[in-house]
Amino acid sequence: MNNRRPRAHTTTITINIGVVESYRGGKKTINYQRNTMCEPCNGTGGDKVTCSTCKGKGSFVRQVNNGMFVQMVQVECPSCKGQGKIITNPCYQCQGSGQKKEVKNVDISLPHGIDNGQFLRLQGMGDFINGSFGDLVVKVNLVPENNFDRVNQHLIYNYFMNMEELKEGNLKIPHPDGDLSIKLPINVDTSKPLRVRGKGFKNERVGDLIVNQFLKFTRG
Repeated sequence: MNNRRPRAHTTTITINIGVVESYRGGKKTINYQRNTMCEPCNGTGGDKVTCSTCKGKGSFVRQVNNGMFVQMVQVECPSCKGQGKIITNPCYQCQGSGQKKEVKNVDISLPHGIDNGQFLRLQGMGDFINGSFGDLVVKVNLVPENNFDRVNQHLIYNYFMNMEELKEGNLKIPHPDGDLSIKLPINVDTSKPLRVRGKGFKNERVGDLIVNQFLKFTRG
């Protein structure tokens, strides 16, 4: 009988998260391809017998001579690849792999302010390998969204205004928490961004909303 515990395994995927999605957080449904259990053989791969090479242990001890020293090392059995058993009658469906492909849909929870390069781990949502499901590791790729971007804890918004808005001096800026009304200074300099304190990401520190202004010119 093979008493060895299967090695832990993970499946890693990368998903795109928009800046506004990151700010709001909450539930997001993702879909991905993974190896799942073959139903006809219940993931076993077919009929098996105990490996005669390792006697079902999945490994054996080998003596290695290293100069004046003799070292005993445990190595994986090459005959059964560490499983302790060998398939004699492969499953007709999976041809002995114990797996099949599927597209999996799963809901994940995005924390507020999740950033580029961060990871989320979902236990038991990875590939089916050696009789068990591994974990799914989701890597976040943060992307600009609806003219929003992110720099550290600051929320960046690129605002394209026309001359009429510039003359009126009031800007209506969209924000994930609700629209903001910003009054332009008298001597406005569109090359200098506007800053709204405390309207950025709120993690360990609270960032600001930085509004970059761009003038739109229309042809007469």
